[in-house]
Amino acid sequence: MDDDDSSSDVQAVEVIEDGSNVEDKPILALFNRLIGNDNKQNTVLTNTQMISILNKEFNIDTSKLHDLEVDIYLSVTKKFLKDWPQWDEFDNMMHSLIKENNKENLKAILHTKYCDLISYLNRMLEEAKPMAREAVKYAQEQKPVVDSEATDVIMEVYCSRAQLNGLFYQHPNPEQNYTVFNMNVSRPSTICLEVPSYKSILNWFNITFALGSNSFYITRSFKHELRHTLVNKNLKVKTKEIEMVNCKFQEKCTHSAKKCNKKTLLGVINELRSKETDDESVTSILLDVIEEDIKDLPAQIKVPGGYQKYLYPYAYVRYLYTEVPEATNDLTWNRYDLHLEELMRPLCRFFIGKLNLDDQNTKCNPKQNSNQVLIECRACSSSFSKATMLEDLRQHILTVHMSEPDFKCTKCHMVLSVLSLTQNRWMHTCQE
Repeated sequence: MDDDDSSSDVQAVEVIEDGSNVEDKPILALFNRLIGNDNKQNTVLTNTQMISILNKEFNIDTSKLHDLEVDIYLSVTKKFLKDWPQWDEFDNMMHSLIKENNKENLKAILHTKYCDLISYLNRMLEEAKPMAREAVKYAQEQKPVVDSEATDVIMEVYCSRAQLNGLFYQHPNPEQNYTVFNMNVSRPSTICLEVPSYKSILNWFNITFALGSNSFYITRSFKHELRHTLVNKNLKVKTKEIEMVNCKFQEKCTHSAKKCNKKTLLGVINELRSKETDDESVTSILLDVIEEDIKDLPAQIKVPGGYQKYLYPYAYVRYLYTEVPEATNDLTWNRYDLHLEELMRPLCRFFIGKLNLDDQNTKCNPKQNSNQVLIECRACSSSFSKATMLEDLRQHILTVHMSEPDFKCTKCHMVLSVLSLTQNRWMHTCQE
């Protein structure tokens, strides 16, 4: 839909089947989003969204399948979703009906096209199932077992976060002299079926904020521990044991730090919040986030002092690579299946730099009028300090960082989007 005169009408249109929850029909939700999207050709769905489609639309429980089988179903769904022969017809019909403002016909056509696409994808998936099972069986029989501990090689790479996500080709690229390095990383746009909350964006990678007043100062950041390993999935590597970490707070303070009761700190936060006239103000939202962070602190803390804790006992993992078009008669194709394995442990850090207390270290008299706030995205060296800083940060995340690949829990193997993890402070309940 390229005509500008219909854009204002398109934004108001949303068609949902009677008695249906659109969350249970992700393809229908996709249709609704595409109706108002002018950039469909460059838009991709995340693996989490694709897995949701497999689960909810085709009753395929990926948590019970081999990784290779899941990859095949994802590839089939992505390919045939993109190549559905009726896309042009769908686009033209939607454009015409929206201009006519004919919602009844729009609803009927949308339902028909939804059923057509489901039927089309289901047929392709059913044809792929026997081949997927054979591929898993063959891979399990053919892969030699390799002791990765004996073959570790260290390589240093300097690049941006976006470059790292697509730095390695899945196979040596015959069109670029068989290199495995992708030097032309582009950032695909992503359909975001929900707008991230302020809480979610404040929990994003490398987001730091500072909140200070005459009597109170605190900084808070999410800087996760990362470990990267370039792996060849065509080799069967010995499975490593799942490692757990202690999720208790670690403390780092100077000798001059004063002891303080945690309840006193919470009282200061409540006092500052009570002086805010708007519950949705920047200060109120940041105080809510800080309160959630410090509720697990020990009863006695020290000020000034730094604190950090792992938010989840198990690491999350994801595999980063750029696909290469398959080359016929290429001897390297079946030899290499390269993925950059990224193990991540979510870590929250904050520093309480000032807390003006009375002689008994039990009371503080915070002043509201001197609050100062600064938010930074350290991955991009961007700072936000205007009254609209939270909305500016949200637009920055949507524009620059929303295409982050999904993670998988190393304990239960559940696939989780970065958006869902940030909304839940990088914690998750294992599905075992």
